[in-house]
Amino acid sequence: MQQDADVIIVGAAVAGGSLANALGQFGVRTLVLEKGAHRDTSTRGDVLHPPSLRFLEQWEALAALHADGTIPIRWLAVSDLHLGRVATYAIPGQDKTPAGRTHCTAALAAR
Repeated sequence: MQQDADVIIVGAAVAGGSLANALGQFGVRTLVLEKGAHRDTSTRGDVLHPPSLRFLEQWEALAALHADGTIPIRWLAVSDLHLGRVATYAIPGQDKTPAGRTHCTAALAAR
């Protein structure tokens, strides 16, 4: 089978899938290659920052992500095995829009 593509993306995880989506919106013929036959359970894409969320918003996918249960990150705690919590930091949002605050998607993968 012959496949014509302008771009070949290796890896279909968060970055590869997003890049393919973005290029497709501009009419770029894209081929995505993924070696894994099953879902990889390694940590990827479990924190989405405002620049990434703005892309998802443009692609009309952000509302569904919020509805599915992403968690806005408002605090970061630093802990030590022996000392317990050693510091807590407030994480400010960039703005008050749905894409303005970093989100954690780990709760979605745990379902």
